[in-house]
Amino acid sequence: LEEQMKGNAAKVKKLGRQGQIVSQIHQLAKPMHRPPRDLVHRFFERFESGESQAAFQEGVDHFLGHIARRAEEKKKEEA
Repeated sequence: LEEQMKGNAAKVKKLGRQGQIVSQIHQLAKPMHRPPRDLVHRFFERFESGESQAAFQEGVDHFLGHIARRAEEKKKEEA
């Protein structure tokens, strides 16, 4: 959120993507009752299909949109 408020769009995009990878691996592991590290390979295997990449990117875009809106709100609150 702070990086978005500073206007550092490239870093926000990178951090958002990395955060979504970690989050989705945790979501994949939870119902299986397995440690997330066991499913990292499986997560990236799914990326071989274009459909999975598109779904992941949609999640990233939604998350980044939320961060951008929240940064705008916070700037207004601080003003």
